[in-house]
Amino acid sequence: MQAYVDEVRNAHGLDIFLIERARHLFPGSGPEQKLKRMNYLLPHISRIPHVLAREQFAGMRSKAGH
Repeated sequence: MQAYVDEVRNAHGLDIFLIERARHLFPGSGPEQKLKRMNYLLPHISRIPHVLAREQFAGMRSKAGH
C-alpha cells in the first residue's frame, strides 16, 4: 500500500507526461523530430478548456523540443 501512495505522490501532471511521451515517440533533436513532437502535442493543448492553462502548457512545449 505504501508503494502505491508513494507513486501517486510522486506522479507528474498530465502536461509533463505528454511532453515526455512526445520525446519518447519522436526522439532526436532535428527539426523534423521537433515538428513531430509539436504536432503530437497540439491536439492535447487545444482540448484544454482554460486559456491560462493552455498558455502555460504551450509554454512548456519548448521542453519537448530539446
